[in-house]
Amino acid sequence: MTPDDVKNVIIFGKSLKKCEDTAAIGMYGNGLKSGSMRIGNDLVLFTKKDGIYTCLFLSRTFHEEEKLDETPIAETPEDKKKHDLEMHLILKYSPFRCLKDFYAQFDKLKENSGTVVIIYNMKLLDHGGPELDVTTNPRDILLSPGSEQEETVEPDAEVMLPPERRSLRAYVSILYSDPRMKVYLQGRKVQTKRLLATLHSTRKYNFASKTFRTRAEADLAKAKNDVRIAELRAQEAESKARDCELRYQGSEDPEHLRQIRRLRNTAADLRGAVAMRQNVVTRKLKSIKDPKTLTFYFGVNVMNRACDGMFVYNCSRLIKMYQRIGPQQDSSMMCRGVVGIVDVPYMVLEPTHNKQDFADAKEYRQLMRAMADHLMQYWDDLGIDKEPDSLIRFWKSFGYLSARWRDPPSIEEKYARRRCCSVSICVQCDKCLKWRILPFSQSLVGRDVPDNWQCRDNPDHKHKRCEDPEEDMSPPMGVLKRKIKTKEQRQAELEKQIRKKQEELELIQDPDDEKADDSSATTRSGRLSGHGSSALSKSPRKRPHPPPAISDLPNKRSAQSSSTSRAMTVADKKRQAGLSSSNGPVSLSSQKRTGLPLPTSNQRQPRPSGLVPKAQQRNSTTPKGRKVITAESESSEEEETSDDDEEEEEEEEENETSKSTSRNKQITSSLPKVNNSISVTKINTSQTPEKNLPKTTDELNGKRTTNKDKSPAHDSVTMHHRNRTSIGPDNGDATSIINKDQNKSNDSIGNKSKELNSTVNSLSSEANTAINKKIQEKFKVCLRYFLPPEWPMEKDQIHTLTDSDLASFPLEDFFDRYEQGLRSLLATFQQETKICSDRLTELRFNVCELLKKYDPSFTEPLSDGEEVDNYIRNFLNKD
Repeated sequence: MTPDDVKNVIIFGKSLKKCEDTAAIGMYGNGLKSGSMRIGNDLVLFTKKDGIYTCLFLSRTFHEEEKLDETPIAETPEDKKKHDLEMHLILKYSPFRCLKDFYAQFDKLKENSGTVVIIYNMKLLDHGGPELDVTTNPRDILLSPGSEQEETVEPDAEVMLPPERRSLRAYVSILYSDPRMKVYLQGRKVQTKRLLATLHSTRKYNFASKTFRTRAEADLAKAKNDVRIAELRAQEAESKARDCELRYQGSEDPEHLRQIRRLRNTAADLRGAVAMRQNVVTRKLKSIKDPKTLTFYFGVNVMNRACDGMFVYNCSRLIKMYQRIGPQQDSSMMCRGVVGIVDVPYMVLEPTHNKQDFADAKEYRQLMRAMADHLMQYWDDLGIDKEPDSLIRFWKSFGYLSARWRDPPSIEEKYARRRCCSVSICVQCDKCLKWRILPFSQSLVGRDVPDNWQCRDNPDHKHKRCEDPEEDMSPPMGVLKRKIKTKEQRQAELEKQIRKKQEELELIQDPDDEKADDSSATTRSGRLSGHGSSALSKSPRKRPHPPPAISDLPNKRSAQSSSTSRAMTVADKKRQAGLSSSNGPVSLSSQKRTGLPLPTSNQRQPRPSGLVPKAQQRNSTTPKGRKVITAESESSEEEETSDDDEEEEEEEEENETSKSTSRNKQITSSLPKVNNSISVTKINTSQTPEKNLPKTTDELNGKRTTNKDKSPAHDSVTMHHRNRTSIGPDNGDATSIINKDQNKSNDSIGNKSKELNSTVNSLSSEANTAINKKIQEKFKVCLRYFLPPEWPMEKDQIHTLTDSDLASFPLEDFFDRYEQGLRSLLATFQQETKICSDRLTELRFNVCELLKKYDPSFTEPLSDGEEVDNYIRNFLNKD
């Protein structure tokens, strides 16, 4: 850094990177002042650039020893005397007691520019030990035990914090999302890494939202304030220019003219600055409505599955790490082991001064919710938990054999190789700082790349030079799919809501009123046999909810009818019962005109003991609707039956009511819609036996359920005609004939649909079976082709394997044997090649010796064997 840059470092709130178009890391630096003063009392910074050496000294010890109440402003000394005084203070309160030790720190910077930070007088803990441990690992700085509350990543975990929370070297390695610098810690280079390159099955998702507006609105308000200030300055400059022109109007003095011209130029410059700031406000005002687009990256941490969560960067600088969201906060294994990465620009979220959190907590929570949705989508795209045990098999394939989640993976060679080959080996060149992806090699399993690795050491010839561009390491793109609930899911949710509402309704109902209604109904049931037609208007049990008027049925849905039926109060029901008992047959006609149901002596509705859906509650009233028709067509003989006959009919009615709840859809449509064919059929006036009436009316109601596509107008006319013709007792023959024909057609249609479904199912099962057989045959061919040597199974036995044998085939051992066979074969070839090359070399040597004896002037070539061959060829051509 230059002296001016060093001066800006210690000025609080100073930032040269607070610009929308800047690509610098962070926004306020990396926390030099706050971080250094947090862990120690004194700091000395040595930096050089362009041959200029600069030293910065921040010391609490200096203030305490000198008893200073104010902090002096650090500035570069201009004169020799001040420079000597400051050097005396640095040497007095620093570990360097002489100029030789002082300038030796600059010699540690081997290149033309660099910076060294030295912090001393470290803070101590309560037990007297330092907060940072520099002795346990001489090449790292660790947090001392008890330096902070040792939180665990998992509530019941024995392993403490992840390495990035305990080791400074591990933290610095992922501190930047795309590091382009060299960092040395305790004299050794820190091998930075791209976090995304260490994950398995990576995928990225784009996320656009208009909710992140806090930072944009704050910047817009600041830009408007800048415009206002610039406008005031421009007006002031223009006023000064006009005042000067009026004062020196007509003057030809060159000094006056220069002053006028200078004021005019200043006013013009300030007016131009106002225009520029107004353009900035216009651009910010337009961009504040645009959605902010972020890119989420996800991958599986197969190296250490216990370290999972979200990593949130701000301008490529790490702010939050291992933030578990969504299903990761539960105790299940869903989404566990997945790491998410997002780099948030300054215009979306602003970090706090210590770069450990975000200032906009509300928008940060919105970001976490969005990442949770994309995390669920990534888990679905990954598809490793489709089967019950597939997730356990997935982790076992990487060496996680223990049932405890926190246990480390197995260190066996095959598992270590499996983990290493599943991720990219991304290395940064020590010279050009470009990132290179190394091809997989057995020698890299469990080993680190040297610190001085360069592009020339790359085995990939396409990227063997520093001039070659970097490879494209972007993962495939994923799409967030909005999950649409199926019909079964919506039905389950509706049933759940229905149960909840019914439970609330049962809590609201008064049990005393229900007991009173039941007792009054019981007393009335004993007087039904002697009342003739008036018994039809009184109910022996609790009267069911009446359906809506018949004239309104074609235009109203069943839900509306159920809601209107609930509106009937107990007093209204008693009033209707009284009117019907006093008026006799007149009440039948009045109820028929008004659309109210005709009560019968056999109507009873058992109280539901459990939770019944609304559809069944509506349909439970339909048997009573059938008895209305029966009551209208009954003759006077039925009115004189005995009490025993009425009890038998009540038992039959209870059985019909219990059965009607299982036919919801057919019975629901029986009331509002009537078969149109009834209105055009001539009604037979012959006498119908009384015992056939219930069967005929039941068939008629069952037939009504099939006519749902008729027009409302026609249905209303049909219903009106039916009401007029159903008063007579002789209307059973026509309906029975119609019902027989339509029952036959319905049976034929049902049989055809069953046959069609069975045919489709058989075809699909046959197709799946054929595809599975083809896959099995191809799998067997692959096993025969790649069968390794010394495999316990012969090639002919491969085709005899069953489905269970193929499912349990040991592929891991198969691949290991195959790789061992390839290695042994390659070693044999290399040995044979070496033997042949040795023989060829010996033969060339013997030929040269023979030529020396034949021609004493012959000189043996000093190059390789090809030059010897060329010399022998030329020698033979001479002769």
